[in-house]
Amino acid sequence: MHYVDWNRFVLMAKDFKGGKYLDVGCFNSPVPYELTRDFPNSEIYALDYCEPLIKELQERYPEVKYMVGDANKLPFEDGEFDWVVAGELLEHCENPKEIIKELIRVVNSGGTLAISVPLNETFEKPISEEHLWSFNAEDVVLLLMPFGEVSLNFYTDTHQTIIGKCLKK
Repeated sequence: MHYVDWNRFVLMAKDFKGGKYLDVGCFNSPVPYELTRDFPNSEIYALDYCEPLIKELQERYPEVKYMVGDANKLPFEDGEFDWVVAGELLEHCENPKEIIKELIRVVNSGGTLAISVPLNETFEKPISEEHLWSFNAEDVVLLLMPFGEVSLNFYTDTHQTIIGKCLKK
């Protein structure tokens, strides 16, 4: 588990009151596990494409429903989740708009999608050479606005991050 980004992770899950939760691109986030402790009657899922990591996390933390999967085609029904997060994922994806559509597809009406992305990353000095996109606040609003009410938060640790939440219509 990687607690270095704990404060950013907490902001994305802030206001979750229990229910069915999905972390897409979870990598080694501790939030799914911590939520099982805070909300023992909730169903907590975590999905990532990194099979060796997911297998290890499944063994260590069986209370979380860890799954290997692709954010482009989530293995869930429409409207299945109350809360979906994708932290530091979109900047790595070829088509962020399509990922947002897929994420919002599995959120139920009245549920929340929370994303985080580096804010105003420059390609002269990228945070990671794996990043394909840079986002500003307007970009995040435009990505989320078609699907519901949008709110933004900003967080700074090793870099500035924007956290966008969309309450699905």
